[in-house]
Amino acid sequence: MPNSLGRVLRNVAVSGRAPLDPAAAAVVVGESTATAYERGFAAGVVAARREGAETVEGVAAGIDRALEGVRSHLAELRRVQAEALLGAALEAAEAILGAAPPIDADTLAERVRRALAAIDDDPLTVFLSSADREVLGEALAVRFGVEIAEDPGLQPGEARVRGPWAQADLTRRAALEAIREALA
Repeated sequence: MPNSLGRVLRNVAVSGRAPLDPAAAAVVVGESTATAYERGFAAGVVAARREGAETVEGVAAGIDRALEGVRSHLAELRRVQAEALLGAALEAAEAILGAAPPIDADTLAERVRRALAAIDDDPLTVFLSSADREVLGEALAVRFGVEIAEDPGLQPGEARVRGPWAQADLTRRAALEAIREALA
């Protein structure tokens, strides 16, 4: 730098102007250099902060997208798992209901009594399997004042109660459907 500063000072002297004091010129050049460095450094810091903020925003957006993907995947896994559990529960209920022996006449009579008490309708008809009609039909008709009919689609231990506006289905299929709705 002294060589270039000396050259500048000689050029100034040759041009007819008063020569500059080399020490003063060195101070001015040093201050100018320091000011230029500070300005450049400050501009670099501002630019780096801007770039850093943009990078952070980009990374944050990427993380948000990744988290949304994870949430979506977890929701799908939960849905699949819930379907599998529901399927297993329904299979278990079907197996239990299918393997259970038919209920006895006293239990069926109690279920029919509760159904008749819950239905506010008239006239009511109680449908029974042929086996249950033989055992319970007359007793239910006399005790509750209902008509008794045979339904060949009913299994022993099952019944249906029907009125003009209401009905009760006391079958294994209805019990399974109630379980299905409760589990869903």
